[in-house]
Amino acid sequence: MGVESSRAAVRDDKSSIIQMATKRIEELQRYKKELRRQNYGLEVRLQQNKNTTNVPVLLTTNLGSGEVERGHIRFNVVCPPSGIESMLEVLKCLKNTNDTRAIAIQSSFSTQKFSAQFEIETKIGTAEVEKAVNATLWKVGKKYHINSSEI
Repeated sequence: MGVESSRAAVRDDKSSIIQMATKRIEELQRYKKELRRQNYGLEVRLQQNKNTTNVPVLLTTNLGSGEVERGHIRFNVVCPPSGIESMLEVLKCLKNTNDTRAIAIQSSFSTQKFSAQFEIETKIGTAEVEKAVNATLWKVGKKYHINSSEI
């Protein structure tokens, strides 16, 4: 009987070791999944920051009441929370930016990317308008992130 009880104890020890190892592996897999999710979010933010660029001023003209600068603003948003909402907010931003108007707009929407190019006329400078648009896009992304984390 001593041999049988000894074998049973060894089997129990092996079983408990396997159970502990299985639990630890599952825990590490959860950590890995969470780290991948966080890494993806950081990569998206980094890509958004890299893809927001401006194109130099194309033309400066004097249209009566002051000098008007004509230029292009381009931006790309990777994995946008809502491409349509982003576009609407950018249009509101341009409308609310003093002495700026959009001449032409070319945009592209998908679930992976929202990109647009605006030809604008402005009295405050293309760079200032671009800063306002970037701030607007940042707010849209932040607003969506806060709303989705509250769900």
